Amino acid sequence: MITCIINGHRAYPISTSSIKVTYANQYVTDDGEYTYDITFPMNILANREIFSNVSRLEVKKNIAKFDDCKLYVDSKIIMSGVGTILSVNQQEVKLQIVGGKSRIKFNDKMTKHYIDEIDLGIADAPGSTVNKSVENKFNDLSKVTDIFILSTDKTKFLGVEGKWCFMPVEDETYKMIANYVGVDRTGRHCGQKTAFIQNTAVQPNLMYIFKKIVEHEGYRLIRNDIDIKPWNQLYIASAFKSRELRRALPHWSSYTFIEEFRKLFNASIYFDEVGKTCSVVSSSELSSADSVVIEPLEEYATDYDEDGSFSTSSTANLEYKFDDSANRGDYEVIPKKVFENFEQVESRELLGYSKQFATTTMGWSEKKKRQTIIHNFGDYYIYIGEEGSRKWQLAGIWSPLIRDEDSDDYVDLKISPAAQIAEDINFRSSVVLEDNWIEKRCLLSITNTRESDAKECDSDEDGLSYVSVQDAIDDESAMDESEDEEEVMSIFFILPGRVQQHDKPYGKITWVGEKSRWPQFLTDYRVNADYRYNGIASLIEISILYRSIQTQPVPHH
Repeated sequence: MITCIINGHRAYPISTSSIKVTYANQYVTDDGEYTYDITFPMNILANREIFSNVSRLEVKKNIAKFDDCKLYVDSKIIMSGVGTILSVNQQEVKLQIVGGKSRIKFNDKMTKHYIDEIDLGIADAPGSTVNKSVENKFNDLSKVTDIFILSTDKTKFLGVEGKWCFMPVEDETYKMIANYVGVDRTGRHCGQKTAFIQNTAVQPNLMYIFKKIVEHEGYRLIRNDIDIKPWNQLYIASAFKSRELRRALPHWSSYTFIEEFRKLFNASIYFDEVGKTCSVVSSSELSSADSVVIEPLEEYATDYDEDGSFSTSSTANLEYKFDDSANRGDYEVIPKKVFENFEQVESRELLGYSKQFATTTMGWSEKKKRQTIIHNFGDYYIYIGEEGSRKWQLAGIWSPLIRDEDSDDYVDLKISPAAQIAEDINFRSSVVLEDNWIEKRCLLSITNTRESDAKECDSDEDGLSYVSVQDAIDDESAMDESEDEEEVMSIFFILPGRVQQHDKPYGKITWVGEKSRWPQFLTDYRVNADYRYNGIASLIEISILYRSIQTQPVPHH
């Protein structure tokens, strides 16, 4: 006997026709499980009560959805998911149930929940609050949103490890540094001669946000193969000066975020509708898993990819989509079309870059150098510069991963490495009786166009901002219900317990470095590597970390 429980009430499908149920392999496709039409006759009282007599002519019709539908055959649950009415007439109602990944994909709530509008909490203050009006009587603090005194213990995490951090970042929109980490040399800035941070912009942990979003959508995360080092040291770059976690996130729906997370890590995400649980399974485990035996109880058929054209993030060409930071390197990416049109030469020359590939390029003309890409132990180099001063330079760090040279199809990865910049920082904290003090530091760099739109929002008693009726009438964009297809999420690795303390790469440690808590971070070990120097031992540590990143079977680069 076939029965259906709809929002806790028993309904009875028609008994004269079969029900077709499709179970897609959620580990390799973007679908889950779903039924075709399930017909419910309206001559059954229980069915009329559940569907509110929608079959009657005088009843106003709308597209109804039922959040909790379970299909049973002989008391065995076949599937669970969301039910949607497909058609109605005087005799019957036709319903479709979707579950698993299909439920996520076609769930109106999940596609209309925007992660930057979900209450994800507020980060704890990174230190004790400085009363700007009391402690600082000399400086212009009109552009300073907050100041916190920090412990000078350099091994402490600047934030809460595994939840959020405060990494210095160049705010390209407001021409300032968010999460500026300084040292008050005179005590005139924060009342103590100690380390401080100002203009805080929280940067959430990627795994923590994923867990919070999954929980918000009603699922319990019971397994996450990616939540291990080094991937659980990934944080989301932001210059939005707020400690609300949601402010650091792009205007994406929950579904988009979950799907981009899946693509980045080449993982499979399985949603169990019965237990309301979520599991993230790495691709390496899937490739080594044993086969599963299924015993069909009724008519059974299966489809498979006959021509090998099926494409997943494990098999497709992959390409990062980057933010619009002005501080990205000009040659961080070598497009696929450039690879196709210029010769690549494989070089096994040791210390080739430091010797400008003298052996590899012996006898080459200037034209030959300019039209060749050298591939040397995994790195690409191109010959660039002004005439008379050209040299071989590292390029293509974030180039597309090309698996099929004959295909122009790409899977875009919208969770991508953040831009960074190394620049002179003036550590003078007071305009009175203190000279400029310049040292080099490496920091993230990102645009921050959304902060100005949020400045006029009201805040509740918990400090969370919200849109009022007045705001919505004054500016309807405050209720924007569409995603920005071009927006990306920029990420970086933090290096816990490590700070930038030298006045320049390999230089001395000054009064700034003695107390500074300016953290170290990483996107690629080849970018601004000098600023991760803490002695010879530190270079070995970074080498071990990057090797672990390369050998983990998840991200594609």
